[in-house]
Amino acid sequence: GADDSPHCLVVAGTYRSDEIDTNEVFGNLLRSDTVRVTNIDLAGMDIAGTNAMLSYTLQLPLRLIRELACVVHAKTLGNPLFVKEFMNSLVSDKELQYSLVEARWIWDIDAVKSKSVDVSVAEIMTRKVLHMPKEYQYALSVASCFGMRVGEEILQLLETSKTFIGLVHSLDQIVMKEGMIQKNGSSFVFQHDLIQQAVYNLIDSKERDELHYNIGVELLKSIITSTDYSVDRT
Repeated sequence: GADDSPHCLVVAGTYRSDEIDTNEVFGNLLRSDTVRVTNIDLAGMDIAGTNAMLSYTLQLPLRLIRELACVVHAKTLGNPLFVKEFMNSLVSDKELQYSLVEARWIWDIDAVKSKSVDVSVAEIMTRKVLHMPKEYQYALSVASCFGMRVGEEILQLLETSKTFIGLVHSLDQIVMKEGMIQKNGSSFVFQHDLIQQAVYNLIDSKERDELHYNIGVELLKSIITSTDYSVDRT
C-alpha cells in the first residue's frame, strides 16, 4: 500500500567547482557517505557548439563562421555567457559589424585574435553598466542588493519613497534594451550570478551599507503602515 512506499527526497542544486573549499557544509555534503550524490559536470561548449551558436546568432553558414568560432572558443573556453558578452564587446568596439553592402555580419579576424583575453565577463559587464543612464544604474544597484531575484511588489513598496521612485520602469527598460536582467512572472531576475556580482561590486562599500540601510528602513515603514491600516480598518 501507500504506507509501504519509501519516502524519498530529491534535491537539485548548482555550484562552481572552485567554490567548494569556501563552503565547508556544502563540501561535506558532496563527500557524504550517507547521502547519495550524483554529480553532473556542465562543461563549456566544444568548438562545434560554439560554431553552431555563432552561426545561429549571425545567421551565416557554419563554414563561414568556423575560423571566428575557433578564436572565440579559445578566448571563452566555450562558456555560453562568456561567448555572448565577448561577442557583444566585439560589436561595441566595432570589430564585428553589419555590412549593408554585403547584407551580412563581417569582422576583422586579426582584431578578434589580438583582443585581450584578460578582459573577463565581470569587466565587460562593468563597462556595460557604466555606459547606461544613471537611473538604470541605480535600479540595477538596488536590485543587486536582493541577490539574483527581486519581486516587483517589493520594488513597488520602495517606490513609495522619493529616493527609490522609478525602479520598476527602469528595470522594465533594461529587460527590453539591455538583456542583463529578465522578467520571470512578477520578479526581476539577473540572467547570471556573475552579472549580479558585477553590478553589486560597482557599488562603493560605504554607499552599499547606506543603500542596504535605506532599503531596510523603507520596507519597515511599509510594513508598519500596512499594519496600522489593518488595525484602523478593524
